[in-house]
Amino acid sequence: MADQMLQILVVEDDELDRMIMRRALKASGIRHELHFAEDHESGKEAAGQMEYDCIFLDYNLPGGTGLELLKQIRTAGNNSPIIIVTSQGDEKIAVEAMKNGANDYIPKSLLSADGIAQSVRFMVTLKQKEKEKSLLESQLVQTQKKLQTVVANSPIILFALDEDEKFTLFEGKGLEEMKINKQDFIGVKLQDAAVLPIHSNDYQTALDGKEVTSVVEIGKQYFEVFYSPMFPDETGTGKPHGVIGVATDVTAHKRAEEELTRAKQVAEETAKIKEQFLANMSHEIRTPMNGIIGLTRILLETRVDEEQQRYLESIRSCSDNLLVIINDILDFSKIEAGKMSFESVPLSLARISRLTAELFQSKADEKGIGLITDMDDAIPAALMGDSTRLSQILNNLVSNAIKFTNKGEVVIQARLREKSETHATVDFSVKDSGIGIPEKSLSSIFESFTQASSDTTRKFGGTGLGLTIVKQLIGLQGGNIHVTSQEGAGTTFHFHLTFPVADESTLKKVNDIPEDKLDTSHLSILVAEDNPVNQLVVKNLLKKWNTPFEIANNGQEAVDWVQKKRFDVVLMDIQMPVMDGFTATKTIRGLQAPLCTLPIMAMTAHATANEKQKCFDNSMDDYICKPFQPSELKKKLLELTKSGSQPLNGIPVAQTSAVNTITEMPVGPAPEGNHQPEKKASLLTKNLVIDTPPVKREPVETGGKIDLKYLRELSDGNDAFVIEMIEMFLNKTPVALEEMQACFEQQKWEELRQIAHRIKPSFGYIGLPATQQSLGEIERLSEETGQSPKLAQLMVLVESVSRSAFNQLEKELVSLR
Repeated sequence: MADQMLQILVVEDDELDRMIMRRALKASGIRHELHFAEDHESGKEAAGQMEYDCIFLDYNLPGGTGLELLKQIRTAGNNSPIIIVTSQGDEKIAVEAMKNGANDYIPKSLLSADGIAQSVRFMVTLKQKEKEKSLLESQLVQTQKKLQTVVANSPIILFALDEDEKFTLFEGKGLEEMKINKQDFIGVKLQDAAVLPIHSNDYQTALDGKEVTSVVEIGKQYFEVFYSPMFPDETGTGKPHGVIGVATDVTAHKRAEEELTRAKQVAEETAKIKEQFLANMSHEIRTPMNGIIGLTRILLETRVDEEQQRYLESIRSCSDNLLVIINDILDFSKIEAGKMSFESVPLSLARISRLTAELFQSKADEKGIGLITDMDDAIPAALMGDSTRLSQILNNLVSNAIKFTNKGEVVIQARLREKSETHATVDFSVKDSGIGIPEKSLSSIFESFTQASSDTTRKFGGTGLGLTIVKQLIGLQGGNIHVTSQEGAGTTFHFHLTFPVADESTLKKVNDIPEDKLDTSHLSILVAEDNPVNQLVVKNLLKKWNTPFEIANNGQEAVDWVQKKRFDVVLMDIQMPVMDGFTATKTIRGLQAPLCTLPIMAMTAHATANEKQKCFDNSMDDYICKPFQPSELKKKLLELTKSGSQPLNGIPVAQTSAVNTITEMPVGPAPEGNHQPEKKASLLTKNLVIDTPPVKREPVETGGKIDLKYLRELSDGNDAFVIEMIEMFLNKTPVALEEMQACFEQQKWEELRQIAHRIKPSFGYIGLPATQQSLGEIERLSEETGQSPKLAQLMVLVESVSRSAFNQLEKELVSLR
């Protein structure tokens, strides 16, 4: 390679990085001719002109990403070795690059003379080996062709045709099975041999120099026919002077393949039915269970005598146990369906173990046993992983340990196995001094629906799924679990997991800062919302927070505002006139930098998992459901816009990378007049997998009592705001309900759906969440068929509740004035 002049292309937009590359290559001692491209288009043009000995491709480029350019280069047939260069040092980027055809990956921090030289030499060697491999494969193919032509006694049909489409060779026992006399076809043209499994089109393709394989059906038989061009010499060049081929009877194989396909379809349908049944059952049971648990909690807070207290405590305990079983079934169905997803968020193992101990301390105290945590101080304080799933694993193991231990103690232990600059492997164990597991049961303890003995369920309860789920959760994260036990002496579960090491500052979340310390006055916000009621709510909040804002009444206005004024974030409604929120977001994403990277948060009345996923699929950065809690909106705004330089009322914002988080959807309607904010984590990932099916809700009884608690919280003591909101509701909602009724009678389902969606948040503002859910159900049914009998019931229900609400609100107005 020392005497070879290498052609090297560097696609990099940063002048400083280009200078570093130029100097590093010069210092490497490699003879080379260096070519530069500065953006996506010039890189594409340069790669289209020639193949290079090595291409250094920056991950971030003007006009597109390095991955997009990588795909285009490979699609164009350019096989030059490509090294992705990035300053991010993210292994996920490296994996994605390799999947799309990159040969190597190098962080910009390693762009030294030695690093460059090593990478280039590796690429040149790789290219040479690819050429040698290709040559060997070509020689092997030629050898196989020669062997095929001499197998005259095989149970196949061997044939050869000249350039005039005449048979020159016809051999094989396959002819006997078809009762064909080969002499009848020698010298005969293919077009006159209709009974043979040989097609003229495939012959012509092979005569053009290409190999062809096809499956042909003749009568009740199937033949796989291979055509290969015959070249004048062994070099495989020049114009073919004929075609040689072999036809193999694959009837038995084809029949077996068809049977396997049918069996696979049956298995897939069965698995899908099972998955849907488990998911639906879990969710359908969870809805009334949440109601039972919630009402039990409310009753326990009222005055009850001792006997009633005991009964209610029993109901709560049984409900909690049943909910655990339901959760196990749902997790099991997710794992079996391959839909279990994992977060990557900053976490503290010390905090997770402490919370686990706190959760089960009361149960341990009830049984008079010790509960001890033993954490290795060498474990990094901040790691990246799925805190929810890790808690689930520990909770399950600790719960089992306490359940089967009557004296002694349960110990949660974590030890650092090994640590590098980027990763740490931790050995966990949960040890108890309980009844132990029989040796014969140890090998099957992690199997589904399996427990240590036949009377375990009767004595201790459970589904037999807990340890199966634990093993699957650990395995899906690259770990392993095993158990050691002795009957009467106790059991220890050991498992290990590897975590990326995080900066300790990443644990300091905005959500951990008291709300009164959060400050958004330094932000400039664009609110894209067409509903006057919703506009009034957001205006009031932002004014109260001293936060500058502008209002766009539709998506087109939002796009126009973005291009004429600087904003830190956009609150984007989805359904708006002129241009909807999704289209507006796509338009903004198509603008030039930095406008295309402007954070956009969906602000919509939709609360289903599918609608959330649509927001991320349409390039939105976060999601909040109307009506929202002011504190939640403020925290999300700060999460989206934090830069490490803006103060949160004197508290620095830690710089954190975007992390994957998953929000659990609440199940079941909240009671009227008791509006509770749903708790959401920040949604910052675009590849979110949420597979929660929509929950069916039955109409609730009419005459719901309004609750203005939410409005009063928004108003912060400003009665004028409450009065304005009530007046707006009373002025606009009756008109909207009349329009809905007209659309229903005229079967204008799309218009009905739009009106229901538009007025849905208003009922949340006045403390009627169940009516809000009924409007959501109207919206869904209108979109699906519009003919459901349930739709008519819901229309009557909403009308009845609304009349009662109007009367109550009018009385509130009198008292407020």
